[in-house]
This record gives sequence, structure tokens and C-alpha cells, in this order.
Amino acid sequence: MKKTISIGEVLLDVYTKDGISQVEVGGASFNVACSIAAIKDNQSYFMGALGSDKYTTEINKIIHKFNLEKDFIKTYSAPNTIAKVTLDAKGERNFNFLRKSDNKFKFSRINQDSLNDLNFVHFGSATAFLRGKLRTSYKKMLAYCLANEIKFSFDPNFRDKL
Repeated sequence: MKKTISIGEVLLDVYTKDGISQVEVGGASFNVACSIAAIKDNQSYFMGALGSDKYTTEINKIIHKFNLEKDFIKTYSAPNTIAKVTLDAKGERNFNFLRKSDNKFKFSRINQDSLNDLNFVHFGSATAFLRGKLRTSYKKMLAYCLANEIKFSFDPNFRDKL
């Protein structure tokens, strides 16, 4: 069994489809963790912050559905982060992030012993390089990977508005 961690954000994508407002659980890093968890014989962890608002129950349903490990999810009293998605004239997506809980995640609160037997770490980047504790946590997790020769990937997921 492979033990993987995907560090980054879980958030709500809010968009309009056919004139109706839609809300979907998203976040590139969270999506990667769920995808890895869906593959048999993987132990997949999401490392990041979960807020406390009306969407938390829906996020927890997805965590349960994919049997995602919760050891590295920290819950904060702030609302979950929202990505407002709009389409431009060419149909390209634009994102406006209302950052809340994702920014509060602190790697220093992680028990280092719980990282034993770690095989792989995925770094998503949509909100990772903005100011805040999540950015600091990325740097600490990367240093941990390098010091312990743990393989990792990085998803640039570039957003020019960020």
C-alpha cells in the first residue's frame, strides 16, 4: 500500500450554469487526494484546512465517499474558501478566490511521526504561493521531503489573477 499526501486547498467552486447558481466541492489538491484514494491499495491523505460553515458537511461526505484519510486535515472556525468562477467571452474560466480557512493551515501542528512510511507528496499551487500560513506550510513540507528523500510532484495550476 502506498501512503501519499496531497497538500493544498479544499474549497467551493461557485459558478452560474443556465442562470442558476451552482456550488461544487473542489480544490486541485483535494481533487488529487480523492483521485488517489479511489485507486485500490492506496492510502491517500489530504493535508490542509477545512472550514466551519454550511458547506463542511458536504466536504466531509466526499472525504467519506473516497475513504480519504483525515489525519492531516485541520478544522478552523473560519468559513471554507470559495472560488468564484466566471467565463470570459472566449469561454475561458476566471477565478476570484475568497480565501478563508485554506490560508490558516499550519504544518507545525502536524505530528512528524505520523509522516513515517510516506511514499509520495503532491503539491498543488492554486493558492499555495499567496501570503499566509499555507505558503509557509508548503515550504516546510518540501524541506521535509527533501531531507527524507521522499518523491513529490508539483502542479503549477497557474492563475494569472493570483
